[in-house]
This record gives sequence, C-alpha cells and structure tokens, in this order.
Amino acid sequence: MADVSEKIRSNRKVAIPGIAAATIAAVIGAVFGALWLMALSGTISSLTLTTSHPMLMLYGFVYGFVLSVASLLVPRFRNADPSRHTKLRLLSVIAVVAGAIARSLSGQGTPISTAALIVSAAGAASMAFYVFKTIGLPRGPLGASDPLLQHSVAVMVLVLVLHAFLERSGAAPFTTPGFLNLSLFGAVGSMVLAVGIKTVHFRVDLRLRRGVWWWISPLQVIGSALSVAAVLSGDRVVELLGTVFFAAALLLWVHSVDALRVVRSGVQYSRMNERDRKRYEYFAVHFVIAVLWGLSSSVFSVLYSLSSMTSGALWYGFRDAAIHSFTVGFVGNMILAYAPIMLPGLLTGKTPYIGLSFWPAAYLNLGNALRTAWFLTGIGGPAVPVLASALYLSSIAHALHMMHSLR
Repeated sequence: MADVSEKIRSNRKVAIPGIAAATIAAVIGAVFGALWLMALSGTISSLTLTTSHPMLMLYGFVYGFVLSVASLLVPRFRNADPSRHTKLRLLSVIAVVAGAIARSLSGQGTPISTAALIVSAAGAASMAFYVFKTIGLPRGPLGASDPLLQHSVAVMVLVLVLHAFLERSGAAPFTTPGFLNLSLFGAVGSMVLAVGIKTVHFRVDLRLRRGVWWWISPLQVIGSALSVAAVLSGDRVVELLGTVFFAAALLLWVHSVDALRVVRSGVQYSRMNERDRKRYEYFAVHFVIAVLWGLSSSVFSVLYSLSSMTSGALWYGFRDAAIHSFTVGFVGNMILAYAPIMLPGLLTGKTPYIGLSFWPAAYLNLGNALRTAWFLTGIGGPAVPVLASALYLSSIAHALHMMHSLR
C-alpha cells in the first residue's frame, strides 16, 4: 500500500504543476484565439497580442499537456520507478510552457523570443532524453508504439529549434511549407498514435491488426523527413508528399486498431458493471469523434497543399480547417477522452465515473464545425465566429468543471 501511495505522490508531483501550467496557456491562448477570430470577422479591432494564439495553444498547451501526460505514462509503460527523475520531468514541461508564454509576449525574431524558444527546446530535449532512456528498444506485444513515442518527443525538439531558426532568418514559421505538418502530424500525431496503440485495452471486441502497427512509425518518420526538407527548400510539392505519408500512417493506424468500432453488445460488454460501462461508453464515443476529426484534418491538409500550389481561392480556408480539425478536433477530443479516464487513477488511485459528461465535447465540436464551415464558405457572417468562440470557451470551462467534480 505504501508503494502505491509513493507512486501516486510521485505522479502528482510531476504531473499536476505541468498540467496546470499547460491549462493556463490554453485559457490565455483560447481567449487570444477568440479575439483574433472576431477581429478577422470585423467584429472588433485587431490586437497585436492575439497573434500569439498559435504558439500558446500549440507549444504552451498541446506540447505542454502531451509531455506532462507522457511523463506519467512512459514509466508506467516500462514498469519503471515513477519516483526517479521527477525534477527532470517536471522542469522539462515547465520550461516548454514558460518558453512558449515568454515567446508569445515578445516580438518575432528578437533576442528575447529566440531565447524563449531555446528554453522550450531545452525542456523538450530533457524530456526526450528521459523518454529515450526509459523506453529503450521496442519490446513486448505493443512494442510498435515505442518508436512513435520516441519520434514524437524528438520532433518536438526539432520543431522548436526550427521555429527559432526561421524567425531569426526573417521567415514566418507557420506559413513556411512543411512546418505545420511537422509540428502537428509529426510531433503531436506520433504521440497520439503511440498512446492509441498502448491503450487498445480501453476498448472491447476489437479486430486488431498488430502486424500493421510496425508500418506506422516508418511512415511517420518519412513524413517528418519530407516536411523538414520542405521547410528548408520551401518546396510545396515536397510538403504535399509529406502530407500524403502522414495521411497514410493515420489510415493504417485507424485500420489496425479498429479505431471506429464502438461496441454496445457482446460478452465483454455484458460483463461490465455500471462504472465500467459508463467509462467505456464515454471513452469510446470521444475516441471515435477524435478519429473522424483526424481523418478530416488529413483531407484538409492535402487540399491545402494542392490549393497553395495552384493559388486556389480556398487555400486559407483549407489551411485553417486542417489546423483546427487536428488541434481542436483530433487532439482536443483525445484529451477529453483520455483525461478523465486515465488521470484520476494515476493521480489519486481512484476510478471515478459519476460526473462524466458529453457537454464539453458537444460545445467543442459544434464550435469547431461552425468555425470550419465559416472559413470555407463565409456563411453566417460575423455572428458565426462570435458563437464559435463562445462555444470553445464554454467547452474549456465545462471540461475543467467536469475534471474537478468527478467522483
């Protein structure tokens, strides 16, 4: 019992400050994003700070949250002592988030902004060191996910260094060919795919294709390599090739983990008690919604690459749709799926289910659907961005309330 309590204390020491810091970045970033979206629609005047929205949400929240959760899961995946390297894991996440916030408050390409990005990169590099050291060589029935975990953290370091380099060179990183693909599909996507394989037992009656899992990591590596080549060369064709490889990896993953399957009958389902059934249904529905957004993001990314090559009229709409289908739709719904199911057990030793709610996802997905439709069609006028922004912020508020009221 004492050993379990010590593990929980170590998990709390590592995860809670990192997740809290990432959540603060998310709230600030979401407010900035809402103001930027309303300024874009002409509802309010443009504010300089709102352009920090992408860095706060991607580096501060998504990278920060993903690395915080990885700091909990990696030792668990390897049955390693979670009380080891607690300061390294905690400070790594804090450095990533603090660097992102500092960068968001400074001008592009200044010494301060470069230093802030280097701090974030150093934090990510420290976590990468821990992940590579703890994971080691692939092993076990779920070993195909191990290279994906390692690839994810390595690409995060590369993205942050490239961001600093591009800014110092006078370029805009998020509009540089290949950079978005690398920072989203290469870094974050690899982690999500890895965790999806590691946690296949969260779902029941699956038709798993374990042999296919070993093809996913090479496709992610090739997609990342092509994205780096696109960043350095500015070649949109190379960017498109990288997009295709990332899309292929996602499709193989969806097929191999039977990602769209939700079971409401059968032997395993009938044996569940009330708690397990509610937890399963909550998780499975969010998981499927996330996968559908992930597939949509691949389609929009291909369309964006093609449209940017041909100077198509919808290129900006496809770009925004690709970004937010991935970050809000795919990653956001995965966070809503996993956080209330995994985190309470790791941080408190309990498995609550009363209080699980679909409302945060309902607000999130309706807001994202409205935003995507507005960017692609313009239908609805300036009222749509205001409504979408309100729904995003409501989703965050309801998600935080749900997480703190579970029992």
